[in-house]
Amino acid sequence: MQLVIVESPAKAKTIEKYLGSDYRVLASYGHIRDLPPRDGSVNPDEGFAMEWENYADKAKQLKAIADLAKGADRLILATDPDREGEAISWHVQEVLAKRKVLPKDVQRVTFNAITKPAVTQAMANPRQLDTDLIDAYRARRALDYLVGFTLSPVLWRKLPGAKSAGRVQSVALRLIVSREREIEAFRAQEYWSVTANLEHDGTPFVARLVQWEGRKLDRLSIGNEGDALRAKADVEAGNFSVQSVETKPATRNPPPPFTTSTLQQEAARKLGFSADHTMRIAQQLYEDGAITYMRTDGVQMDGSAISAARAAIAARYDGGYVPDTPRMYQTKAKNAQEAHEAIRPTDFSRDRVGSGDHARLYDLVWKRALASQMASARMERTTVELADGTGRHVLRATGQVVLFPGYLALYEEGQDDSQDEDARRLPRLREGDSPAKKGVEAEQHFTQPPPRFSEASLVKRMEELGIGRPSTYASIIKTLKDRAYVRVEKNRFFAEESGRLVTAFLERFFERYVGYDFTAGLEEELDDVSGGRAQWQAVLEAFWRDFKPRTAEVMEQKPSEVTAQLDQFLAPYLFPDKADGTDPRLCPACHVGSLALRGGKFGAFIACSNYPECKFTRRFAQGGEATEDATPEQLGHDPETGLPVERKSGRFGPYIQLGDGKDAKRASIPKDIGELDLEMALKLLHLPRVIGQHPETGKDIAASIGRYGPYLVHEGKYARLQSTAEVFETGMNAAVVKLAEAAAGGGRPQRGAARAPLKVLGAHPRTEAELRLMEGRYGPYVTDGTTNATLPKTIAPDQLTLEEAAQLIDDRAAAAPAKKPVKKKASAKKPAAAKEAGAAKAPAKKAAAKKAPAKKAAAKK
Repeated sequence: MQLVIVESPAKAKTIEKYLGSDYRVLASYGHIRDLPPRDGSVNPDEGFAMEWENYADKAKQLKAIADLAKGADRLILATDPDREGEAISWHVQEVLAKRKVLPKDVQRVTFNAITKPAVTQAMANPRQLDTDLIDAYRARRALDYLVGFTLSPVLWRKLPGAKSAGRVQSVALRLIVSREREIEAFRAQEYWSVTANLEHDGTPFVARLVQWEGRKLDRLSIGNEGDALRAKADVEAGNFSVQSVETKPATRNPPPPFTTSTLQQEAARKLGFSADHTMRIAQQLYEDGAITYMRTDGVQMDGSAISAARAAIAARYDGGYVPDTPRMYQTKAKNAQEAHEAIRPTDFSRDRVGSGDHARLYDLVWKRALASQMASARMERTTVELADGTGRHVLRATGQVVLFPGYLALYEEGQDDSQDEDARRLPRLREGDSPAKKGVEAEQHFTQPPPRFSEASLVKRMEELGIGRPSTYASIIKTLKDRAYVRVEKNRFFAEESGRLVTAFLERFFERYVGYDFTAGLEEELDDVSGGRAQWQAVLEAFWRDFKPRTAEVMEQKPSEVTAQLDQFLAPYLFPDKADGTDPRLCPACHVGSLALRGGKFGAFIACSNYPECKFTRRFAQGGEATEDATPEQLGHDPETGLPVERKSGRFGPYIQLGDGKDAKRASIPKDIGELDLEMALKLLHLPRVIGQHPETGKDIAASIGRYGPYLVHEGKYARLQSTAEVFETGMNAAVVKLAEAAAGGGRPQRGAARAPLKVLGAHPRTEAELRLMEGRYGPYVTDGTTNATLPKTIAPDQLTLEEAAQLIDDRAAAAPAKKPVKKKASAKKPAAAKEAGAAKAPAKKAAAKKAPAKKAAAKK
């Protein structure tokens, strides 16, 4: 018997179909052990020796692997073809060797796609474990551990409210915080544009004023309304004719097939997927044999895949869409061992796989890979300049005509932000033509700050700087969200107060270690380890030699000293110079004290030095939360009562307050409402909202927001709503339907009522029991009808996969103590005569019980 080990049950199931009856395929369910989260797991004094600990929830699976390994003739380690896959195989081998059940014949196989030809070929060409990749894994894991367990305690003790710091996580956070500072320091500049609406041969087009009164204009040249109106009047008065027509041919080449990074970027732009969700769906498509391995830096495709793509293009389009020679792309990855083939379909004849998010992501991969082998798009770019009779005023119109779409017939790459390229069609114009003038407009604009990062643009920037590696981007972003260092609104990252403060602390005391160049350089050293060009312990020693003394030095400082240094470091940001030349630190409340950064139980804030006489405080950061005594933000006044409406922040987060004193009305601010204005604040303050009377009962149906989110209520029965917007938008018909569905099992069920599943995930791969996602009193959980497993906070309910659910059930079942059968005490059988006597005494006992209260009452008298 030959034992094959892979990561997931889905992958095991797929591979087992391709192998003979002599093979048994088991899943490790990912990593089986890790460095335990305690001091001493990595010992720098002993050559960075590592103490590994098996995951408790993998005990059952490890036992199954060990039991089969005892009788196996050969162990085949077939985990993913990258550093993490190599590490999982190494861990399995080490654990089996420690248990003395490791077969003599151990081989490693890798395949880039889970198809029968790829698996069969891999099995015929086994190799040994790659020690260089394993060393690179150990170096990265040790580095992340040493930074986390050395730096995080410094944060906890010196910076109240800080949660953790990470080697790459902190640098990614710095990018977001730095962008936030740029936005806040930005000062908008007014400018005006003057455009003419023209028409020629029935085709309208727009021309922009580019020369006025003999001088060329750039975007900011017209800076006020007066100049704009004068320029508009000159254009209105002028008779413009075509002065020149310039036509240039242009070619656009298709982008290469997806790498991990570009897949995450494009899925974020076009599908709205988070990096984490993209990788989860891609993993499932890979395990189902639909696409090639999704963790790769490579952009090249296998020769047979290129031939298949060209054949698919020829079948779908005419011959002009197939270039004369195959397109070859060059990878930018520095480490050849990790630069696998690009992400592509395993079968180009399949233009659709699965449904829902799986189908959408597959469609993206299929189109991108196919387009990469298509002909270039050919275009014609035209620039027309029109001058008035004096030649002092010139208009310019630009346009683009697609002569041959090429790959654009199938796929066009998305953009992170709006582009300036003008792709409007122009009429055919010749020198001397005088288009009809339909109107002239002068429009006011303001320069815009740089945009906040989206997931796509953040991943792109990290890749440009060489920070992290594509396989780690999803986990880095997820960590920043989980730590509440950032929040996401309208698909953009906003730095929270805690994230800004941590970044400032690290920039002040650990500037080198959050430097972009240093982090990128360290990544290159780790790549050298995996490529066999550097020794992993030497890389760790060079890092630790400087890092350890620096953390010890900062740890010796008092929290008050740290706060004082941060106050000076952040002074240009917290207390910028005022236009009138007054002291930016002067307290605006008492006009005596000086403002300074202070540390408190709930984080940092700005306070007056004249405390306790002056109790003025304000938020540390514009985007952060204030302390309970912080100066409130005035939103306006309630038009009905005239009372002030203020945005405040307290111990449990931001809230709105109407009025003052004991009678003040308050409402929490939900996270999903976007920007808060007076109108929305009043809506929140006046909840619950009565939608109307139920047509059957005549009783009110109300919508409101509770501890567990938005809901509908009618006669004590509830139904869930998905968002805050639904609280204000749900009408009577929709409310009646939702309440009826809740009564049938959804929403917030009544005690004892049957609950409808939030989602049916499918059959358990091993037991074939139906797995369902349910809403419980204490949150969502997974059940197979026998075992219930609570959903961890790290897994979003809407992103839970069948494999994850099966693992949760298995782990819960393995952790549950075995139930011992309850032994009933044997009672001695009474003889028939005794039974009859007892039966006769029973009525007498009942009568005596009834008389007892009467006797007691008589005794009292």
